[in-house]
Amino acid sequence: QDVGRDRRALDDGVALLHRLTLEHRDVAALRNQVLVFHAFLVIDDEMSVCEIARDMLAELGYTVTLQHDGKAGVEYYRTRQASVDLILLDVNMPLMGGRQAFEELRNLNSSIRIIFLTGYGDVATSVQAMKSGAADFLQKPTADDVLLSTIRRALDRDRQARSERAERHVLRARVDSLTPRE
Repeated sequence: QDVGRDRRALDDGVALLHRLTLEHRDVAALRNQVLVFHAFLVIDDEMSVCEIARDMLAELGYTVTLQHDGKAGVEYYRTRQASVDLILLDVNMPLMGGRQAFEELRNLNSSIRIIFLTGYGDVATSVQAMKSGAADFLQKPTADDVLLSTIRRALDRDRQARSERAERHVLRARVDSLTPRE
């Protein structure tokens, strides 16, 4: 019950975040007004990209963890799935590239929201990522407002999907409780 209540409180907070995002398009103003309830994992081999993403998202109150290659990112997620709401993933990295990391992350949790970030993207890579279930695909460098709105959309879709799953669960329980006569 506590988990459900906490999750509803988080959903209420997310709704507030999204409403504020829509009402205040100026990122500087948004940074001063938003309460945040999500944790992100940024997997990118470029230290500067990681630090910029971390600083921007942390200013908004998000919890941000950085991993600098796909292999380390997958291992981190494997042990801490419950504490990660969304992943920002680079495509080209040493040790394990973004596409392979994406597949392994999705094998661990098929519903995790993953946004690809790349400095070397092309249309074919973008299309393949989206067909594979990526939440989005952004070209680096990405403007703060574009990244924030992309994150917002991914979190909205996640919230909607959770709501639909919960509704199906309730309906299934109701159907299962019917007697043969009903």
